[in-house]
Amino acid sequence: MSGSSRYCWEDQGGLCWLCRKPMRAKDATVDHVVPRARGGSNARGNLVAAHARCNVKKGARVASRPKTLANMNALRSLAGLDPMTADEAEFAFSTHGLVRA
Repeated sequence: MSGSSRYCWEDQGGLCWLCRKPMRAKDATVDHVVPRARGGSNARGNLVAAHARCNVKKGARVASRPKTLANMNALRSLAGLDPMTADEAEFAFSTHGLVRA
């Protein structure tokens, strides 16, 4: 597992960004929220962990989960993580296209 996939996997509490189901660290792949084929970068804010099958299924589309801060915090809660702070939320809004709802 690369450093990026480990970081993303840990930050997401071991849950797939796309299907929200648990995954083992060794099964985590790095997915680009905005695919490189669509101009996305390898910047940390554009990288998330996903099951390989979810990553392949998504392909070169822009990831769309979670769409709101409420969904993000629900995902974090399932993973046993604290809710996002206002600063973290602003970062998520700007890098992952979340909406304020």
